[in-house]
Amino acid sequence: MIKEETWRNALEKSLEDFKAKIQVIEQELEKIERELETRSIQEPSELFSRITALRRELKTYYSVFKREIEAVFSSAKTEAREMPQEEAEELIEDLDDMVDELMETAEDLVEDLFDRLEDLKEKVKESWKKTLREMRKEITVEKSLEAPPGSLRPRTPSVVISSVRLPEADLKVIDSLVEAGIFRSRNEAIAFFVHRGIEGSKDWLEKINSTLENIRKLQEEAKREIMSLLDESSEKIEANR
Repeated sequence: MIKEETWRNALEKSLEDFKAKIQVIEQELEKIERELETRSIQEPSELFSRITALRRELKTYYSVFKREIEAVFSSAKTEAREMPQEEAEELIEDLDDMVDELMETAEDLVEDLFDRLEDLKEKVKESWKKTLREMRKEITVEKSLEAPPGSLRPRTPSVVISSVRLPEADLKVIDSLVEAGIFRSRNEAIAFFVHRGIEGSKDWLEKINSTLENIRKLQEEAKREIMSLLDESSEKIEANR
């Protein structure tokens, strides 16, 4: 029947459109997988965000597909009411079977892709943990609180408690790393990145340190000159008495 063929084509088109969208997600997923294989992970939050965005897209595409399938089937049932009962029942039964098959196919695609996205997320976590372990071979959280010779920071006890204000976006990154098990606490994460920031600014800090040392010397010289003038002035006053 012409009508049945039209409905079948509409159902099949919905599945083909869904598969095309799934293919786009798969391509992006494969792109992230290649990046993971070719470079070390210095900033996992960016990859986590991309994976999360793909999960949201997948859910949205699946919801749209289900609505399209339900709309076609509902339209078919409505129009079938005008057909002879036996013929209508046979048509609806055939379309119902087709809908079940299409939904099963779509669900398999979604489940498979969700599993791949979860696996990829775990790979990102493991890659970042590996990178972190390599970085920690040279520095530790305790060591980050100790100042090297000539540093602007004075030597302090192994642990110093200090409250800090962080932008909300930065705190979310810190919390996500703690939740992922990369750091044991906010304190550990903040101490680690503070040290990395200072190490990354080493040349600049050395220039500042040199400038501050010169200023300190000038201040000492000025102080000595002032004290000398005061002493001379006092001696003259005493001599004039």
